[in-house]
Amino acid sequence: MNGGIIKPDVLAPGVNILAASLTDVGPNPDPLATHTFNFNSGTSMAVPHVAGIAALVRSKHLGWTPSEIISAIMTTADDSASGNLIVDDHSYKTAGIYATGAGQVNPIKAMDPGLVFGLTLNDYIAYLCGLGYSDFEVQYTIGKPTSCNGVQYLTASQLNYPSIAVNLTRLATSQTVGRTVKNVGDAREDYSAKITEPVGVTIYLSTYKLQFTRLDQEVSYSINFALNGAYPSQGSDMIRRGKIVWDSGKHVVTTPIAVRFT
Repeated sequence: MNGGIIKPDVLAPGVNILAASLTDVGPNPDPLATHTFNFNSGTSMAVPHVAGIAALVRSKHLGWTPSEIISAIMTTADDSASGNLIVDDHSYKTAGIYATGAGQVNPIKAMDPGLVFGLTLNDYIAYLCGLGYSDFEVQYTIGKPTSCNGVQYLTASQLNYPSIAVNLTRLATSQTVGRTVKNVGDAREDYSAKITEPVGVTIYLSTYKLQFTRLDQEVSYSINFALNGAYPSQGSDMIRRGKIVWDSGKHVVTTPIAVRFT
């Protein structure tokens, strides 16, 4: 709701997908129906597609957390086809990042992502408390007693999420966020950064190489976003997209980026 996290996370198959369901389920079951199944077509079938991919990833990585499974699906998604960015089917123009998220899911790549971004329950508590929710609302959301008293709040951009969304203003033309990745690929593997900068924004990394010597090793780094040139005028494109790609030669880990000028 605060716009601090790029949504959707990913795209999935979901246009004119055919599905069958029992006649006695659904919002409007037909008590007089004589057939066994309803047959429908719609877009909501994207949900079980992604649920199936999550189950597939978990079947190979039983110890992974939900956030690590989400990370694997997001960082391996395809944001282009034949080198071209995904196009909006209505306008036939390049779709915005708040329409595509990380891109089209790729189940095979998600099984072996190389690196994952992780989040804990405490991270989400700190985020919810930072949004101004009461103790009761946070407790109701996470399903266990909790208190925001003494909790160090986290903003959306500070969450160790697989994507990054930042706001730049006329008074704050730069912002720095941090990320931590865990090695789930080969025990010894080195990654180099390839950056696609949003138009009008320069990205600086605290390191342009990630070196791992063992499995489950974690490495942290920071990303600075700085306005490059004049501040965009109202009416222009106020949301700019980019990405950071960590490439080891074997694994490619993509972090989608949205910079909003507000």
